[in-house]
Amino acid sequence: MKKLIIILFTALLAESVNAQTDSATMKRLGLLDDSKAELIIKCRRHIADAVINGDRQKVAELYEYALTLEDDRYVPLMPNEKWILSVYVYDFKNFTQDAVAFDSVADSKLVGKSMFNDNMYSVIYRNVAQNPDLNAAIESSFDLNQMEKDFVRLYLTKVNTQPVDQKEINKKCDVFLKQHPDSPFEYFIRNYIRYVYVKDFEKFQLDMGLGMGTAVLAGDISDWFQSGRWGFDSDIAIGLKNYEFQIRVSAMIIRSRKDVDFDDVVWEKGKGDIGQVQFNVGRYMPLTDKWVAIPRVGIGFTVIEPFYKKDDKDEKDPLKGKHLISMPLPTLGAEIRYEKIFSGGYDIGYICPVLRYSLQPVLVKINGEKTFGVMNSITAVFKFGAGFPKRKI
Repeated sequence: MKKLIIILFTALLAESVNAQTDSATMKRLGLLDDSKAELIIKCRRHIADAVINGDRQKVAELYEYALTLEDDRYVPLMPNEKWILSVYVYDFKNFTQDAVAFDSVADSKLVGKSMFNDNMYSVIYRNVAQNPDLNAAIESSFDLNQMEKDFVRLYLTKVNTQPVDQKEINKKCDVFLKQHPDSPFEYFIRNYIRYVYVKDFEKFQLDMGLGMGTAVLAGDISDWFQSGRWGFDSDIAIGLKNYEFQIRVSAMIIRSRKDVDFDDVVWEKGKGDIGQVQFNVGRYMPLTDKWVAIPRVGIGFTVIEPFYKKDDKDEKDPLKGKHLISMPLPTLGAEIRYEKIFSGGYDIGYICPVLRYSLQPVLVKINGEKTFGVMNSITAVFKFGAGFPKRKI
């Protein structure tokens, strides 16, 4: 009986000593009674310190520990941090598997969770970028097939290229996707490596254009005026929600075929000009990343007037102020343009050559008779403007 009591007492004493030792160790490590957020902050700091000291084994252990701290509220390691850590410890297989598994669903699970912002990622990023042995480690990996090796190298192009040349990286991405069609890494590449920006036609944009062209009159009005000469074209347009609202002004040189009677003076056969003012609504229809078609409808009116002499400023030419005005009539038109974005970021600038066609009905009263016709114009315009970009996936 006495021996049994001694054995039980010894066991209880040993348990008490172990408990005190464990508590002391936890306290010494600064992990006793910490909140989840504090644990994550300390773990991330330890990872950064281990990377600075070049202790890959410790980094791998801390990485595994950090994963155990993730819950419905906290994200101890963001996806890009997991990827760069896997590469740092040469666990390329884990990186490729995570890259295949990470999709829009996994991305959406991060919404609403608390994340941490410190220098841990930048420390690892710099270390990976300065590691000359990575390519050799990738090539000698027995866990990866050739496509996976090419993918890991592609991922590292952004890390190893300083400063980042995104255009060159995009070209390499396109080469990889062409060499490996239906690759399981396509989603990852398009969302996290390849960054291509195009103009967002849903958002506000403003542009202006200047150009030159020619026009041909058809219908009864062509019996009175000879067209087919050159003129200018200008416009200003506002875009929003894929629609364009345009004000266009154009003028072309013409020549009267017959005398036009203005009651008190006659426009004898000779030169004049025909001008248009249009208010149009168009629809942006992107054909490719850079080619855009815009069909338009609107309303416009036309003014036809003779040239008058300006040699003597003191003498008023009898034809000055004389003109024919068409009532406002519906218009049709379209253009095709090639847009070149020359700046990026929060907003963009762009320039574009444009080929434009317009059909404008004309109804004027000449010598007491209503005369109807159509003016067909085609112009080459150079436009410049500003808008907003969007990411093309």
